Amino acid sequence: MVYSRLVHHDAPSGAVVPTVWIGVGALSQAVTALGALAKAAPSALPSPYARGSAVAALLGGLGIWGFALLWLVLATALTVRQVRRGLPFAPTWWSFIFPLGAFVTGTSALAASTGSQLFAWSAVVLYVLLVAAWAVVAWHSVRHAVVRQRAGAR
Repeated sequence: MVYSRLVHHDAPSGAVVPTVWIGVGALSQAVTALGALAKAAPSALPSPYARGSAVAALLGGLGIWGFALLWLVLATALTVRQVRRGLPFAPTWWSFIFPLGAFVTGTSALAASTGSQLFAWSAVVLYVLLVAAWAVVAWHSVRHAVVRQRAGAR
C-alpha cells in the first residue's frame, strides 16, 4: 500500500517524510528473521530441512534485501529533497533510526550467511551512518525539549 501510494500520488512532504523509512525497517527485519531462523534450524530440524531452510533464507534474504535497498534509495532521495526545502524537526525523525538499524542487522545476517566482504563492509558503513543518525536525532530531540520547556516556563 505504501509503495503504491508513493508511485500513484504526490510524494510526502514536511515532517511526514521520515515515515517513508519505515518500509525499509519492515523489509530488513524480514531478512534478519530469515537469517535467525536458518541459524536455529540445524538444532530444530532434520538435516535436509535445515539445509533447505538455509537456502530459503539466503535466496529470500537476498531478494528482500535488494528491495529494501531500493526502498532505502527512494527514502533517502525523498529525505534529501525535503531537507533542501526545509525539513522541520518532529518526533517522526525517530522513524529514521529503527529502519536503518534493521537494515544493518539484515545486512549483517547476509554477511554471516554468505561470507561476503561486500555485505560485511556495507554493514559496517551502515552502522556508522546509524550511529550518526541517532546522534543527530537525539540532539534535535533534546534541543526541542529544552526549547519547549523554556517556552512553557515563561
